[in-house]
Amino acid sequence: MEKEKTNIFDEFTDVAYCVDERQKFDLFIPRTDEKELPMMIFIHGGGWKSGDKSDYTDEMKRICEKYPVCCLSVGYRFIGEEMAVTYREIQTDVANAIHTAVKYVESLGKTVTKKGIGGISAGAYNSMMYAFSKNSVNPGSFAFVLDKSGPCDLTDSECYKGTAELPKDMAFRIYGQLLGSELDEDSFKSPDVLEKLKDASPLFHADENSPAVIIAHSENDLVVPAGCAKRLLEKLNSLGIQVDYVDMEGCGHSETIEKVEQKIRLKLDEYIEKYLL
Repeated sequence: MEKEKTNIFDEFTDVAYCVDERQKFDLFIPRTDEKELPMMIFIHGGGWKSGDKSDYTDEMKRICEKYPVCCLSVGYRFIGEEMAVTYREIQTDVANAIHTAVKYVESLGKTVTKKGIGGISAGAYNSMMYAFSKNSVNPGSFAFVLDKSGPCDLTDSECYKGTAELPKDMAFRIYGQLLGSELDEDSFKSPDVLEKLKDASPLFHADENSPAVIIAHSENDLVVPAGCAKRLLEKLNSLGIQVDYVDMEGCGHSETIEKVEQKIRLKLDEYIEKYLL
């Protein structure tokens, strides 16, 4: 673990929360006399096979410089051919990282109060699954979720149609590994498999007790169909959940432009001020 001090916040990087090399987090804690601090949690994307917690370093610094908010970026284990890690194990990693980070803040004489969580693509999926699912791993305690280009409905056949960015065979392989089952065009039609995919989809876990949500998505997304985001928007509206939709016009899946990033940052700041402070 490395610690770096600035005039505004302290950085704790590569803090291990379990034994795997990827089970580490970065934690930024504002220097303030406040004893109670909210926490903004980020989970990186990368198709559950790549990416790094350092992807959110700049955004965490920006938030800590602006608000008295702790920022946490979570590293987690990746899926693979052996299927030893599925979405369930990743959810456990997220839970353990948050629990350890909260205890870490408490060891410094502070108390973590409200929490927001979010990410991009796979990280947005991880965030939604964790915040929407009410179980022994996560009893549910989030003020809002940031969903940027996240897949929320794994039962949607459009996710597997194949594009230049995500060929059909790769889509079946990745989502199959995430699920922990062999997945192809034939097995996808099986009622048992569809039920498993439904259980692994954030859309079907959202209910009237879900936190507020920011959805940011592009109509030109060739990896995660925009229809998924629209269905989540419709469901949250029908449940009476606060939700804002940011149209990532002119962007792709992970490719973005500054004016869109600025819109997302402004909306995130609005939610931080409304729900965390």
